[in-house]
Amino acid sequence: SARARELQKSEEHGSEVSVHRSAALNHLPAIWCRISIPPGYPYQQAPALAIGNVSSWLPSWKLDEISKELVQIWDSFKDAVIFSYIDYIRSNSESGFGVFRDNKIVVDDEENFKFLVEENEKEEKVIFNNSTFTCEICQSEHKGLHTTRFPDCGDVFCDTCLSSYFVHTIKRGDIGSIHCPSVSCTQLHQKQLKELY
Repeated sequence: SARARELQKSEEHGSEVSVHRSAALNHLPAIWCRISIPPGYPYQQAPALAIGNVSSWLPSWKLDEISKELVQIWDSFKDAVIFSYIDYIRSNSESGFGVFRDNKIVVDDEENFKFLVEENEKEEKVIFNNSTFTCEICQSEHKGLHTTRFPDCGDVFCDTCLSSYFVHTIKRGDIGSIHCPSVSCTQLHQKQLKELY
């Protein structure tokens, strides 16, 4: 899901729990589902559902709760239950199955924290690479894969124009003036230089 959330890494100090680190989290890792159809399906036995790639952020008590809710769905629908299972997983995964509180998820394991941050970064990169941006210099549209985004301001330029800009600036011997070439960032850079000198 692309909803901005805060990921927090907690540490326990006796009875106190404190937040050790936090990171923005816009995307949870992709989950997978496996539905097994038992011989007594659909009327005597519910299909079994396994959900994977959630152990880093979904507590076991929540998985138990999901299993109970799925049995209730089967009790209600019987033969239409597989589509209902899929719909339930899809709609509830978008909200993180309700484990976010105040748009925050807290993990107590460093490896889980790193995994969630890395998965979020991978998804952000895929979305960026597949998006189209207009380069402010050449005014042409380019896929993100062929552009560079400046992290501080978020401005995006095609790699060809940015390379030319940097080479030209370095050849002028003006290495101290290398900055984002957008109009607003150039004005800000010039203002900062005036304030320094």
